[in-house]
Amino acid sequence: MKLPRVKELSADILKCGVRRIYLDTFEPSKLSAATSRDDIRKLIKDGLIVRKAQKIHSRYHANKLMREKEKGRHSGPGKVKGSKNARMPEKDKWIKRIRDLRNTLKELRDKGEITKTEHKMYYQKTKGNGYKNSAALMGAIKQKHDDERRMKEIEEQAKALKIAASEK
Repeated sequence: MKLPRVKELSADILKCGVRRIYLDTFEPSKLSAATSRDDIRKLIKDGLIVRKAQKIHSRYHANKLMREKEKGRHSGPGKVKGSKNARMPEKDKWIKRIRDLRNTLKELRDKGEITKTEHKMYYQKTKGNGYKNSAALMGAIKQKHDDERRMKEIEEQAKALKIAASEK
């Protein structure tokens, strides 16, 4: 049997790749005399056919690169592949934003800081892209509450003036 075929059979028997098989070249006559799998098993037992150890692939350089990337290296414009939308889809950004805003609204409604009708109004405005983030939403809610408070004070002052004028 030719040596490449001996290698193939021994690789099959040893359950590894052909490149990991080492044939002892000092005994080519014994190797080529093997005609069956049993003969090859005998040669393996005798040590004429050996399975080489697996090569070790060092992770040092890969780990070093990952540490550098964690620090923000290797991420300049030359490393950017794909469009802005491919790297972080606009839809995903929208989903994150809308979920955050809706959770904020729900928390405010549950705490009792906004009424059910206010919640509905702000929910619709949020859905219509009315607020950039939860800080903007909170600012709008605070502004509305301040305006309402100011209007109440003005109405009370007007009532007081009316009463004072009617007494004279």
